[in-house]
Amino acid sequence: MLAEDILLIDGTGQLLDGRHTLEPTAFFIHSWIHRLNPRARCVMHTHMPYATALTLGEGGRLAWCNQNALRFHGRIADDDDYNGLALEETEGRRIASMVGDADVVFMASHGVTVVAPTVAWAFDELYYLERACMHQALAQQQADGRPLRTVPQAICEQVARQITCAGVDLHPKLCVDRTPLRRAHADAADRDRVALRDQGVVNAPLPAVASTDEGSPGPPVRAQ
Repeated sequence: MLAEDILLIDGTGQLLDGRHTLEPTAFFIHSWIHRLNPRARCVMHTHMPYATALTLGEGGRLAWCNQNALRFHGRIADDDDYNGLALEETEGRRIASMVGDADVVFMASHGVTVVAPTVAWAFDELYYLERACMHQALAQQQADGRPLRTVPQAICEQVARQITCAGVDLHPKLCVDRTPLRRAHADAADRDRVALRDQGVVNAPLPAVASTDEGSPGPPVRAQ
């Protein structure tokens, strides 16, 4: 893909710039997600093989059994209704309404959608999501009918905080104060780091403050 392959369209689907025709299902899904979810500055929808495979089984869900999966704990929505191609406003709006406060939507018999504040972060989410689904598929084959090892709820929440907020140096956008869930994760991550410091653990930094203007798409300013 080249830069000139990217299309610029308006909210009605009119092509403003680009050399290709607009794919209608992409428009109805993406446009409605942007309309109903202002925080979704970037929307990526894919049919990645392992993530899509998870949507094909009855009640297919990402299992909290490996570290890559725990990155997404508390940030996933599951759309269990498949109504064919999204070729009209009603289905596009229905799909968009499933996003809510989630960052990832598993779409039954279809694929996955990720929303993020930047293109880079959305791509990063897709990479780790596909790895998590791949590991789950391989583990289920190896288990030969035995249940997968499930990580306890408290540890799931702890790891999600560690990845999304303790790793603020790598992924500062995740710690922007945009939802109560992220605020709770950030506060808990700060408490975890202070506790580690008080216990004398080496290289346990004091909490970092991440702030941004809610009206600006720019990166947060960090103060040590």
